[in-house]
Amino acid sequence: MVKCIAIFCGMAIWLYAEGGAAGADPTGYLRADGRRLVDEDGETVMLRGIGVSRAPGLDIIRAREDLLKAAALGANSVRLDIDPSWFAGDTAPGAFDFIDSFVMVAARQNLRVILSMDWRPADDFTDEPGWEDPEQQEELVGLWMTIARRYRDRPEIGAYQLIRAPAPESAREYAFFIQYLIDSVREADTEHLILVSEPKTGNGLFEFDGVQLVYPIDRNLAYTFSEYEPEAFTRQGLDDRPEGIVWPGDIVVSVTELGEWSRRAVQDSVKSTPLKIEAIAPDHADYVAPRVYVLGVGRGRFERILLEEVAVFQREPGDLPIFSDTFSAIQSLWHIDPPGGRVMLERGAAAGEGSLILESKGTMLTAQPFTPLDARRIPKATVNRRYRLTARVYAGETAEAGIGLVFLSEDKYFSEPRDLRARLQDRIEWSRKANAPILLTEFAAPKHAPDHMEIQWMNAVVSACETYGVSWQYRTMREYDDPASLSDRQVYGLLFGPADAPADSFTVWPELQNFLLQSYKVHSFAEETLKLVESHLAEGSPANPVSPPAAGCWVGAQVQDSPLSAAPAGTFDAIMDMTRKLGRLPAWVPVFRPWANAPGEWTAFPEDHFRDISAGGSTPFLTWESRWGLGEISSAMVLEGYADTYIRDWADAARRYGKPFLLRLTRGIESSAYRHVQSIFDARGVTNISWMWSPAATRRSAVPAHRPTGMSDAQAEAVTSAQDTTHVEDFDWPWDSRVDWIGLGVYDRPTPGGDGEAEGLFPAAEVRAQVDAVRKFHTPICLAEIGCESIRGQAEWWVDALRKLQTPDLAPIRAIVLMESPLFGGAAQADFTLRSGSLYFIHKELANPYFVGGD
Repeated sequence: MVKCIAIFCGMAIWLYAEGGAAGADPTGYLRADGRRLVDEDGETVMLRGIGVSRAPGLDIIRAREDLLKAAALGANSVRLDIDPSWFAGDTAPGAFDFIDSFVMVAARQNLRVILSMDWRPADDFTDEPGWEDPEQQEELVGLWMTIARRYRDRPEIGAYQLIRAPAPESAREYAFFIQYLIDSVREADTEHLILVSEPKTGNGLFEFDGVQLVYPIDRNLAYTFSEYEPEAFTRQGLDDRPEGIVWPGDIVVSVTELGEWSRRAVQDSVKSTPLKIEAIAPDHADYVAPRVYVLGVGRGRFERILLEEVAVFQREPGDLPIFSDTFSAIQSLWHIDPPGGRVMLERGAAAGEGSLILESKGTMLTAQPFTPLDARRIPKATVNRRYRLTARVYAGETAEAGIGLVFLSEDKYFSEPRDLRARLQDRIEWSRKANAPILLTEFAAPKHAPDHMEIQWMNAVVSACETYGVSWQYRTMREYDDPASLSDRQVYGLLFGPADAPADSFTVWPELQNFLLQSYKVHSFAEETLKLVESHLAEGSPANPVSPPAAGCWVGAQVQDSPLSAAPAGTFDAIMDMTRKLGRLPAWVPVFRPWANAPGEWTAFPEDHFRDISAGGSTPFLTWESRWGLGEISSAMVLEGYADTYIRDWADAARRYGKPFLLRLTRGIESSAYRHVQSIFDARGVTNISWMWSPAATRRSAVPAHRPTGMSDAQAEAVTSAQDTTHVEDFDWPWDSRVDWIGLGVYDRPTPGGDGEAEGLFPAAEVRAQVDAVRKFHTPICLAEIGCESIRGQAEWWVDALRKLQTPDLAPIRAIVLMESPLFGGAAQADFTLRSGSLYFIHKELANPYFVGGD
């Protein structure tokens, strides 16, 4: 059976979570099986997707936005255009980090990734060496072999498109080089599907015939093509091309015969009278096909039109026809819908097959161009040809009817749905011969087309692909290198609203929404997506925007000041770096801020930092401590209004930020001060915060067992006393305030013995005591800080901790945040960095589905 992985759904939705719900989980390699694409179970897969264009600076944040939007629209695949310049010089490691992150985020959205090389050795058949340059060819071969070695064990990558848009001088030249490239890639990777693109040769034609040397060699191949016909329409306004081109329909051209419509009253007594018309092609109509128009005048009911003959002659009178065909078996039935003023033309034996709609213009009914049979090609018009059309029109008593020929000039080339289907059928026929799948990997139309005709064109392209079971991908979400380019304007206008709409806006034009829902029957997918949104909103109610997971435990991690990451603290790259090491995207990322760095030096709300974190798919977790530097701002000062103006500024900034985050005030803060701060946020209308009350961090009592290196007895005693929470129930619980989470903590070092614990193991008994003390509040518990000193035994400690956290005694703990940097300042230093050996075991333990990462 066909896996119908959901297609683009035009709905205006907002998803806070990144978790993909659109497509099936893209596990297992995608393969070619004859003319089918199949998954690891042998079931047919049809790709429906969109491209992500080249991003300067390897901008994973913007690319992630595109991935989220593609998944929200229902795509099941995405094509990443790779620029070979990414891998030049010292930038190569960053390029691979970008691709790694891209694949990771896409996989979380259930999007198969097609890596597509945007290799352009020469531009549009210039005199540059290009395809004939062995040095450039070898560079491409070497790059693909490097990529293949790196990703050969990554089934999330659906395929390698070796060259996105090949433009060689000849198809034969392309065939030899592409064969060499395929063979080279296969030396490094025998698993992944390889995509061979249809070349655009020097004669301007797209042709597959030249690559016939390739397909018998490797059976795990598929072939791709693009669709931009007619370019007069799809590229209007670009490269000095004229604008205002419509599709399909009334492209007004030089038609000298327009005044010679064969039109007459048709009464009941003369219904069978044939109508004939002859027309000579205009002088400037070379290489353009004529179209047959049907014209009706009046309000009568047209019963049917019988097109009897089309004949084409040379211009000289008396010549025999060079083309003639009769259509005695083809009749078209006309039905009028008076309220809507629309007429439907149905042709063929099956009702509705090949239907065309006629719009009412006053009392005149004009038809879309009507060519009787897809398989019968009327010769293109030339100055030396004369056309004759014969038809019988059956109409009502007062109706008038006519037929006509219209010739279209070359500068306004006309194309209609049946032309798209004819081109697609040609490629399908080629794929039959090659016994290989064929994919449409590029098509695009301008959003500035007249009357939103780009929607009709997109509908026709996708409808043709859906009819014939051909996988398809829209060109690109946006072009990064040219903000005014075709794709940038069309996608943001066509799919997501105006080009200047916010990046997180999912506004969809009603026209697109309607044709997507109606044409591709995605009602079930729409319902599933709405249910997902509703369940998400239910779980994250206004009272607690950051709720516990449905089951298990959130896993957050500190990435700020992390020695593991070369990226700036807290950036998206740092989050991705941590994600690669843990095997989980951190659900929460902690941020620490004092109220002031010194008296009067108030800190700013970390909005940019928060947006970096949310861009990575994580939730910011803010610890906001009422202090300046090392000095405390007492609860009395808070209650006296000392910081009210500052608190209001932060509340306003939090409301503007708008996305959910967690807020923990100073650990052990008095309930009155906690309540005062919360009341200011409530008064400012802030609803996107989950409030965490945290008494302090748990720590073992035995000073000798927990003395960080370099810490004196007095320092260790002071730190231990301040953080000992054995009697957590004695803390001042803020009864009349909102508490969404309770934050506890554990900082430890692996030691032999101590408190009945075995060497290096997690202090489960102490943590259990804290959990038991706060169970009565019926509030989810978080180990807001959990860390183990970076010395021998750390790996065993973490394995023991992550396993014991899954036991029933500790089940109320619904979130943990791993800490991995120096904790204490000054002379008291304790390094909680995660060692490489520890990371290996943490990675394995976190693979348990009990631990839930970010979305």
